[in-house]
Amino acid sequence: MTIDDVIAPSTVSAWDLVFAVLTLIATWIAYRFVQRVTRAGVARIGGISQNMRAVIVRVVKYLVLLLGIGVALTFLGAQLQPLITVVLVVGAVLVIALRGVADNFGSGVVLQTRKPIAIGDEIESQGFSGIVTELNGRAVVIRTPDGRTVHLPNSDILGNPLVNRSENGVRRSEVEVRLADKTLDVVRALPSTVGKVEGVLPDPAPDLLVVTVESERVVARLLFWHSPLIYTRVSSDVVQAVGADLRARGVNATVTSNTQDAPLTPPASI
Repeated sequence: MTIDDVIAPSTVSAWDLVFAVLTLIATWIAYRFVQRVTRAGVARIGGISQNMRAVIVRVVKYLVLLLGIGVALTFLGAQLQPLITVVLVVGAVLVIALRGVADNFGSGVVLQTRKPIAIGDEIESQGFSGIVTELNGRAVVIRTPDGRTVHLPNSDILGNPLVNRSENGVRRSEVEVRLADKTLDVVRALPSTVGKVEGVLPDPAPDLLVVTVESERVVARLLFWHSPLIYTRVSSDVVQAVGADLRARGVNATVTSNTQDAPLTPPASI
C-alpha cells in the first residue's frame, strides 16, 4: 500500500481541507468534553476502583479521537477499505494478545459492581485464603495469615468457587474434645466454659455436639460463634479454657481445634 492508495491529492479541494481541519477541531473539543463527562459519569458508579475509572475514561476518549481522525481522513480522500483492513488486523492481534487482560478487566467490573467481596473481607478461593487488601482491574489482592501477598486473577475468582467468610459478620468455629471417660456429664458443662471466653458471642450461644460414644471414650465438639477475623485467637483461647477446666476437674482429655481424626487412636471395641 502506497501513499497514493491512502490519499488521492487530485481529488482534494480547498473545501475538503477546510472540512478536515474543522473536523479535527471538533474532534478535539469532543475529546475534551467526553473526557469530562465520562469521568463525572463513572464517579457516580459505586464499587469501581479509581484505577478502573481511569481506564474507562481513557478508552472512551481515545475512541472519540480515533473516530474524528478517521472522519477527517475521508475529507482528504482517504480510501477507508485499506484502513479498515489494517484496523481489523491490528484489532484481531490485540484481541488475541490482550484476551486475558480483557477477561480480567471485565471480571473486575463485575466484582466491583455486584460486590460479592470488599476490601477487608476474609475470602477463600483457588486454595488460598486471606484478607482482601485491593481490588483492581487485573486481580484481587489478598494477604494470607502468614504474611504472604497473593494476586488472584479476577477471571479465576468468577470462574471458581468463592468463599466469603466475613459477609455475614459472624463466623462459627469448633473445638473437639476427646475424653478417656464414658461419662457425658463431664462434657455437658463445657458450653458454659466456652461462653466465658473473650470474643465468643453469647448469641448464638455455644453448643455441644456429641459425635462418638464408646466404651472407654467420648468425643464431642464445642460449637461457638465469634467475629470473622479473630477465629484463630478465639479458638486458641477456647482450647486453653476448656483444657484448664478439664484438668481442674481431674479429667483425662485431649482438646484440639484440629478436628481431623487423631493419629494412633484405637478403634472402639465391640
